[in-house]
Amino acid sequence: MFSSTSAMGSLLDSETSHILQLENKKNIQDHMEDAAIISFDCVFKEFFKRIMRTKDDDAAFEKLQEVVQEISKDPGLSVALNNYKTSGDAEKVAYEPLVLLFNQVLDTIRDGAFRTRLDEHLRSEDPKRRIKFIRCESLNLEHNWPVDTLGAYTAFKPDLLVVFEADIEDFAEDQVKRQPKNEGYVYKPRGVGIGFNSVVSCIELKREKGGAKQSSDLGVEASTETSNQLGSNGPKRASLSISLANTERASLGLGKRKYQESQQSEISRKEQKREATSPRNIRGQAAQLGTYAAELLSRGPYAMHTIGLAMSYGEVTVCWFDRQGAIIAYDINIFTEFEKFVGLIVAFSRFSFADWGIDAALYPTADGTINIPLSGTSGDGTVIVKMDSSPLCHRVALCGRGTCVLRGVFTSGGTSTNVAVKISHPQRGRESEVKFIEMGVNIDGGRYAQNLPKIHGIHEPDYTTRNIRDRLQIPDMDENLSRQPRIIVFEHLESIMSLEEPILFYSAWFDCICVHRAMWESNIRHGDISLGNLMYRWRDGKPIGVLNDWDLASDLATDVQEVDKSKARTGTIPFAALDLIDEDFNAAEYDPRLYRFDIESFKWCSAYGCLYTAENQQFLNSWCDPRLSHWTRFTFLSTTDEYKPRDDWEGLYGFVCRFLSWFMTNIAERERCVQAVQQTATRAEVASFSGNEIEVKRATSPQLNLEAVSRVIRAPITPRVKKREMDPDDIWNLIQGPLANMEVPSITTNQ
Repeated sequence: MFSSTSAMGSLLDSETSHILQLENKKNIQDHMEDAAIISFDCVFKEFFKRIMRTKDDDAAFEKLQEVVQEISKDPGLSVALNNYKTSGDAEKVAYEPLVLLFNQVLDTIRDGAFRTRLDEHLRSEDPKRRIKFIRCESLNLEHNWPVDTLGAYTAFKPDLLVVFEADIEDFAEDQVKRQPKNEGYVYKPRGVGIGFNSVVSCIELKREKGGAKQSSDLGVEASTETSNQLGSNGPKRASLSISLANTERASLGLGKRKYQESQQSEISRKEQKREATSPRNIRGQAAQLGTYAAELLSRGPYAMHTIGLAMSYGEVTVCWFDRQGAIIAYDINIFTEFEKFVGLIVAFSRFSFADWGIDAALYPTADGTINIPLSGTSGDGTVIVKMDSSPLCHRVALCGRGTCVLRGVFTSGGTSTNVAVKISHPQRGRESEVKFIEMGVNIDGGRYAQNLPKIHGIHEPDYTTRNIRDRLQIPDMDENLSRQPRIIVFEHLESIMSLEEPILFYSAWFDCICVHRAMWESNIRHGDISLGNLMYRWRDGKPIGVLNDWDLASDLATDVQEVDKSKARTGTIPFAALDLIDEDFNAAEYDPRLYRFDIESFKWCSAYGCLYTAENQQFLNSWCDPRLSHWTRFTFLSTTDEYKPRDDWEGLYGFVCRFLSWFMTNIAERERCVQAVQQTATRAEVASFSGNEIEVKRATSPQLNLEAVSRVIRAPITPRVKKREMDPDDIWNLIQGPLANMEVPSITTNQ
């Protein structure tokens, strides 16, 4: 099992890593724009339904509200709340009093009298899973696996963390054991440390300058009557009174005029709150939490969903994330609705693993391993995953499949085998790739079985993203579009990029294109031809190419995979057909899975493999950048001789370039574009650009025909008359023989 992420990792520099991280962040922000917005009471009641001893018992819920109301009036909590409120304008100075406030609530509800009364209505708190709020110190957060070239988890730096208390002690003991045994060495802990697996939630605080002064605008001068229902059906009760002496008000810089402004009408305050909690502002406030949620959801097979809090001084918004996206519940003000804030912490304190979105059966044991039971056609077995080794593939994402491939050891019938454990979250309406691989194995009497990955077993946890939405009564959730976790164990394959001899690389590459053709003839479309999916296994002393990763495949015979046709996958950016990433190409008129698109992707894979050197690093990095990939590869078609391939790969590189040029001219019909580039610019003249402004760095001459270069990039391409697409059989008949003999077809098509 392999991915382009790990394949190209050694050559991806920090600039490209930054580009990929920015692209991922942008995708997350786009998903946040689609977040479902619901009321705080809606999600609040759902939390308590999960932990109450008697479900849907209104009488018990009313009694519970009375207990929470008494807890919220505890003098110690009033002091902690006031300390946070008066902690100053700067965000950093608010961290410590906010952590103390959270933990003070926990200490209070764990007090004997309050705890006994809460236990009458709620499930008991698990001593091993007691939570604690801590300040996030990134240096003390130990990741699941070593940070790879793409900077996995470097973005995880929330302000506060919710962790398991016992894990802090276990982590500290483990760190002491790891210290050098040198005589005289004294271990000096750097503060609270924690393993990444122990993080159950995170909190992001946004405290604008002058935030402390805004307390007067919240009506905290005197006892204020508000609706303090713990749920929409709860009774209205007197609110928590928060009184500040005049001296305290002065210390906050609140003069007489400011104090008078704080007494504005209730209607005016509500209007301001509506503006501050508009969908646009709410999503923006929670966007940073979305990036952290992506990290939490991508850390292992046990992560199903996660909950976070976005705080803006006194405003608290609950954000619930899973592979379907975000659900945002806005919002309460802890100064005027302190009861609800206390109730929220009460609910968190009684959460189980499942409530936090953790599948206990797939959670790492004390030694960092995960035991996963499997079922398969060859019999049942178990795979053991070690979480302390770098993943073979790791795609941090909030929505979508979020594929992660880990190393594991499969055991069945007393035999152990090194395997690749693929964790993904496909749509429920999408057939498992296991089905497509099994169909391929049976093609032509098993002729292509050796060119498809071997499956050891599968495990599907009992969870879908529809679970939460159904309980929150969020409408318009198509069952087929909901996502479910799926774990498939494959044999461990190697990337064709590890083959150093060009003839072996080409042989494995050609095997992949042949099995792709056989599957195409059986109406199975792969959907993601990229270098990371071209693998091989050794057999009889030679590499046998294996076309991997069929989880985006479709079966045209049944059309069961066209779950969301508007978002059909067309390949990975560095290898996608140029037409598909060309803004001037009218893709709406074409099937996004034309046969020629896949063949072109295969050819870009082979070209990339030939150019895989440190000298070409920056050039290849630009293939990965969505902003540059089309123009960089488009220009490359006429400047292939300006790039030096891998040592001893000149012969293969020359053939690949000639074949690619023939294919683009005769099959993809881009001859006019290639000629335009040849007439106006060279690689040295068009080294970098951004948007519509051209920046040219010429290495050999100060002279430059900037006008000509600008014309090529900016000039609109005359729309081509849509011609009849060549039949896949005709394309294959043209290229099969030449590819097998490493020759360029001599036929010029006139389609």
